[in-house]
Amino acid sequence: MTVTLNFNEAEAALLSRQAQQNQVSILEFIHETTLKAARNAEYLAKLDRADEQIKSGNYHAVTWAELEALLNL
Repeated sequence: MTVTLNFNEAEAALLSRQAQQNQVSILEFIHETTLKAARNAEYLAKLDRADEQIKSGNYHAVTWAELEALLNL
């Protein structure tokens, strides 16, 4: 996966201030922010896949009692 980041001067200044507030270097802050964005994108993609499965009827519904029975194994 390749990530390209382009910042204008205002965005770069904001990132610099945020990095200073978090007491980390700008590169560390950008790295952490990029990793967070990647995890969020992965999670949103997982939600999209689940939504598609539900819409297509490709799921198994259980009652609350069945769920409790599964958890009490």
